[in-house]
Amino acid sequence: MGALYEFKVSAVNHNGESALSDALLVHACVAPDAPPLLERLTGDATTITLAWQAPQDDGGCPITGYKLKRDSGLGIGDAITTEVDAGAINGRPALREH
Repeated sequence: MGALYEFKVSAVNHNGESALSDALLVHACVAPDAPPLLERLTGDATTITLAWQAPQDDGGCPITGYKLKRDSGLGIGDAITTEVDAGAINGRPALREH
């Protein structure tokens, strides 16, 4: 997990500085690396099972989901997008298939 920072803010005018706000605790992180491998495990005329590995670098914060996008010949912007529920992977960062 990225470094945990605590921030507080005060207001200042010509008479002085206010009391500090309540603290905001946040982790510093960036977008994760791309998953290194996407592969087909099984499939038939209507169903396919794909597998992938978790990114090597999570950007400093836990992976909370995956978006699986399909290119049906119209480009990767195809409207079919599957979002993997974060609840399905919490505590299992190496989820391999959906």
